[in-house]
Amino acid sequence: MEQKQKDKLADNLPACAVEFIKLVIRKMRYRKKVRQDVQAELSAHFEDELKDCATDEEKAQKAQQLIAGFGDVKLLAVLLRRAKKRCRPLWRTVVARTFQTVGVLIVCFVIYVVWFLTGKPVITTDYVAELNRIVR
Repeated sequence: MEQKQKDKLADNLPACAVEFIKLVIRKMRYRKKVRQDVQAELSAHFEDELKDCATDEEKAQKAQQLIAGFGDVKLLAVLLRRAKKRCRPLWRTVVARTFQTVGVLIVCFVIYVVWFLTGKPVITTDYVAELNRIVR
């Protein structure tokens, strides 16, 4: 299925646009389904802009202008990933935050256990003397 999408993408768009979309998707580093959605959105955007072009040279030129308009690939990938993370359903966000909280608590517990096991007891109060003082 993914190969069909790539073939379809390569058929309708100039090579520079296809390479740009592949690079953005690679730099995005997110789940496969989300990457496929973003790839479909980007290819649809390019197709919409290039549908009025008559020749292949005109399409390539317009595609280069669009690519320049998008800006830095790495920044675009970060922004797209951030946008998709904001679109997560609430339950997925809650699950992610729960795992993060549990992880932080485990790290804190491990640090406390290490501190507790490496420490030496220091007696600062003589309770026998205190009890004798209270009884008298």
